[in-house]
Amino acid sequence: MIPVSHFFDFITYPENRWDVLFGEFEACGATHLTIAAPEAERMLGRPSMIRSFRRLAEQHHLLFQDAHGLHGYDQAWDLNVDDMDRRPVMLGLHKCCIRILASLGVRTYTMHIGAQCCMQERWFGHEDHFREMALDSLEKLLPTAEKEGVIIAIENSFEPVNTPDELLYYIRRIDSPALGVCFDAGHAAVMSDDSVPRDRDENDDPHRKAAWHGRLVFQHDILKKLTPWVVTAHLHDNDGHQDLHNLIFSGVTDWKKTMDGLRKCPRLLGIQNEVRFGGAPIASMCAAFRRLQDL
Repeated sequence: MIPVSHFFDFITYPENRWDVLFGEFEACGATHLTIAAPEAERMLGRPSMIRSFRRLAEQHHLLFQDAHGLHGYDQAWDLNVDDMDRRPVMLGLHKCCIRILASLGVRTYTMHIGAQCCMQERWFGHEDHFREMALDSLEKLLPTAEKEGVIIAIENSFEPVNTPDELLYYIRRIDSPALGVCFDAGHAAVMSDDSVPRDRDENDDPHRKAAWHGRLVFQHDILKKLTPWVVTAHLHDNDGHQDLHNLIFSGVTDWKKTMDGLRKCPRLLGIQNEVRFGGAPIASMCAAFRRLQDL
C-alpha cells in the first residue's frame, strides 16, 4: 500500500498541544507526517523544535518521509531567484534545511521553480535567463541532497514557469538520482484541459490571470507526462478553476484515474495530504485517504 503523509500546521498551536495532535494522528491510523515549509523554516533557528518533533514522532509511532521546501509569498526561496545578493543566502539555507530534515528521516524535499517572474511580467521573453538561474540552483543543491539521501522534487503548478514541460527541461539536463518530480493533483486540475469543461473565461482566476497575462495554455495528460520521474504527490481537490486545497473527493478530480496513474510511477515513494490547514478535521482527512488507498 502506498504510504500517506499528512501536512498539518503544528506551529499555529502552542507547543504544549503538539503531543495531543500527534496522538490524534496516531489514533486515526496515520503512519507518516509531512514537515511543512513554516515548520522547516522555524527549525533553522530552533534546534529544540527538531528535538521535539523527533521525540513526538517516536512516541506516537509516526515517520517523517516528506517535507515542503522553504518558500514564501515573496518567492525569495525559489530556484529561479535572480537577485544575486539573495541567491547565496537562499542556497545556503536550503542546504541547511535539507540536512536538518534528513536527520528526521525525510526522503523528499519539494521545491518550487518560482513564480514571481511571471507575476512581475518578466518571464515571457526572458525564459532562458530564469531557466539558467533554476538550473544553477539545482546543480548547487543536489550534491547536498545526494549526500543526505534526499530527493529534491520539483512541483507542477499553474504558472508558465511551472508547466510539465518546464519541469522536464531540468529533469532532462540533470542526471541525478536526487532529482525527481512532485505531482500536484490540485494544480493539475486547475491547469488540465480535461478536468472540467473549459467554458469560463480563462482569466476567472486572479492568480492565473496574474501569471499568464492573457496567454494561458491548458495542459493535457499532466500526470502521464511526468510519470517516470514522480517520487511523491500533493493530493487535494478543487473546482477546476481555483487552487482551493480542499479535501479529496470534494471536487472535480477523478481519484480512481489519479491513483491508477500514480501506481504506474516507478519512483513513487508515497503520497501526501495537502489539504489546506483547517480545511478538515484530522479524523476526516485520515478517513478520506484510507478510502483513497483502497481505490
